[in-house]
Amino acid sequence: MSFIRAVGITQQFNDKTAVNQLDLSIDQGRIYSIIGPNGCGKSTLLRILARQLKPKQGEVFLEGENLYKMPPKRAALKLALLAQSAEPVDLTVQQLIAYGRSPHKSMLQKMNKDDDEIIRWAIEQTNLQHLADRNVATLSGGERQRVWIALAIAQQSAVLLLDEPTTFLDVSHQLEVMEVVAGLNRNHGTTIIMVLHDMNHAAAYSDEIIVMNHGRLYSKGAPDEVMTPAMLREVFQVEARIYTDPEDGKPAYLLKGLADKERAGKEYVH
Repeated sequence: MSFIRAVGITQQFNDKTAVNQLDLSIDQGRIYSIIGPNGCGKSTLLRILARQLKPKQGEVFLEGENLYKMPPKRAALKLALLAQSAEPVDLTVQQLIAYGRSPHKSMLQKMNKDDDEIIRWAIEQTNLQHLADRNVATLSGGERQRVWIALAIAQQSAVLLLDEPTTFLDVSHQLEVMEVVAGLNRNHGTTIIMVLHDMNHAAAYSDEIIVMNHGRLYSKGAPDEVMTPAMLREVFQVEARIYTDPEDGKPAYLLKGLADKERAGKEYVH
């Protein structure tokens, strides 16, 4: 049985169909990246899987249970969503991360030693020890992104969903965030589902790639199986030189726009 299963998912906004009759299965303990052109429904699908946006049609099951019939608090114990924008807030790093413990507490319950240990663990996992007492509003974009990831993992949910976690970050901070996410999966078995724009990040860090186009599932599978010249041409309208990383065997991509119909018929595969 799939860990997460979406069946016949359809979502519409006014007269636009964002996701159209989509079926999807997610296995536990793996990293998935959702890729596709702008407007193809990536973020909409992620929000549906995160129980943030009920689909117009279809159902989502988590461990065989209908996700949208699950009590909200119990769902929050299983799913954590990091939205696209890591906003600055007027709290210290440690204070903000502590909000990740909210699903585990009743309204009148106070933090205890176990909560404090988990907050410290989340800070360590995201390398924020030296920033724990800093105001979040004073941090750089990459640092703030790590704080919001720490908040999400302080929930200790089985699934972490991230919407474009590296957007607006410079290259070093992008890689820093990706390493934090990969470490959560590698060291703690967290299932990761993320929307990414960077093809090379998706290929390097994912067990499977989910390709969307026009609101539908175009393909799903291992990076070297899915991210082919034909897919890149048809879905993204780009040509690609594809190389193999000698260290891990993962594909890497040098992308080129399609200048004319003649070039569109060529494949650059190395």
